[in-house]
Amino acid sequence: MTDVPLPIFDFDELDSTNNRARELARTHPGEPLVVTAGRQTAGRGRTGRAWASPRGGAWFTLVWPLMLAKFETRDSPAPDPYAAAPLVAGLAVAETLAELAGPSAAAFVKLKWPNDVLIAGRKVAGILCERTEIGVMGPEPSARGPLLVGVGINADLALAELPADLRASATTLQAAWGRAVDVAALIRRCAQGIARRLAELQAAGLSPAVHAAITARLAYRGERITLESGGRAFQGRCQGIDEAGALLLATTGQVVALTAGEVHHLTPR
Repeated sequence: MTDVPLPIFDFDELDSTNNRARELARTHPGEPLVVTAGRQTAGRGRTGRAWASPRGGAWFTLVWPLMLAKFETRDSPAPDPYAAAPLVAGLAVAETLAELAGPSAAAFVKLKWPNDVLIAGRKVAGILCERTEIGVMGPEPSARGPLLVGVGINADLALAELPADLRASATTLQAAWGRAVDVAALIRRCAQGIARRLAELQAAGLSPAVHAAITARLAYRGERITLESGGRAFQGRCQGIDEAGALLLATTGQVVALTAGEVHHLTPR
């Protein structure tokens, strides 16, 4: 697939690239674009958590116009054809990092359901997808508001530049690979990878090929985990994902499909 034209709006400092992307979606309706920041002062992750965003990281948001998915009809729309967007965006980032890591290190890059990327079990990137009605593309019933795909990658940073409470559970590309990272080039490659995966999702949903790619990179598959969702904790063995991208968890006597939550790996005694 050829690259998607993606104008890039670079800023030295922003509170949040998702916030500025939402503003630009108003003035560029129907257009995919990328917003980057050298530093974020109010970066955030899922459930409103703060995300430390010092200089040297890859902090960006892809604005992706959403249209009626090709496998939908106006009379029979899918419940939410883009529900798997965080998962496929995470896959695209994981694939890009694996390519850049090289053959000897690629196997250590994993996708933690639903939207984090790990290197050797430590978090290196996170994705925050937000839907908005701003900039809806014209009067056609096929139009939807754009999707904001916010991405944070601990890229050209020393481990000591991360907050002290994260250094045991997180890592950076510089620390993991032992070399400097071209942040601008990394953002371009990741943004193109995400755009390609979102175009595939729009065309065919979570296809068998994409499902297989996610399964191959999925962290903790076959291992025991705890998943916290809706104030409840579910413990069991990670079986993979279903055809819609929900996490399959084998508990006592049954396999449950969970669509949201926070995964915690249970380290064997």
